[in-house]
Amino acid sequence: VNWHWELRSVNGKGLDIKVRMPQSLDVVEQRCRKYAQSQLGRGNVQCNFVLKAGDRKQSLKINAEALQQAISFIAEIEKAAKVAPASATEILNLPGVLERVSEDPDEEQDDTLHGDIQASFEAAITELQRSRAEEGKHLYAVLIRLVDEIDELTLEAKNNPWRSAAAIEKRIKKQLGQLMNADANLDSQRLHQEAMLIASKSDIQEELDRLAAHIASARELIVTVGPVGRKLDFLCQEFNREANTLCSKSNSVALTQTGLALKACIEQLREQIQNVE
Repeated sequence: VNWHWELRSVNGKGLDIKVRMPQSLDVVEQRCRKYAQSQLGRGNVQCNFVLKAGDRKQSLKINAEALQQAISFIAEIEKAAKVAPASATEILNLPGVLERVSEDPDEEQDDTLHGDIQASFEAAITELQRSRAEEGKHLYAVLIRLVDEIDELTLEAKNNPWRSAAAIEKRIKKQLGQLMNADANLDSQRLHQEAMLIASKSDIQEELDRLAAHIASARELIVTVGPVGRKLDFLCQEFNREANTLCSKSNSVALTQTGLALKACIEQLREQIQNVE
């Protein structure tokens, strides 16, 4: 008996393993699925078992019922047509009288075959893990590059000229002037409250601090041994939340452009993380 395994793994939120084997090998299929679950942590994995049975030992067997019918028919023909009796060779050559049958393997042979099939599956899983690890090396470089880009864009937002004290003061004075022109009866306390509100809305320091913390966490997770895909996926949601808030607080075209570039980079990171176990 000859066979081979075809294993394919693609990205997925969880672990979904499908093993396709003949119904006669249900017991082996369950063992293989259980083993794969113990070795893999994430991904949609398809395991196809391709079987090619060789020529088994065959023996000849006389079909007693077909032989008896043939002898009866021959006897009737000989009597009616008065012909010479048929030879044993001629009778055996009649269709269905002599059959070829395959020798079925005994229970011990089945156990050996099942063990060999499972061993080959475990070897295939090892090869799949090696292939995934090799792909992971290339993915590692991509993730580091994207985190570096997020770090650079965060620094760019931090150093934006519109965040300087002079620029903030100028914006506040301008907006307060607009408020006073709209309502000349505003008292000093109300003006103070409005100034504080304007200042808080334009301050993105909290977002920058959280982005810096997320960047540090991402770098730590990327080099962590073991499954980290879900944690990185959650971290990307936090990244995106801060980038959205940064854009909503922006009071300049340049800062908005930085925020949009940051969001695009975070989305690329999120897409790549779907391939991380």
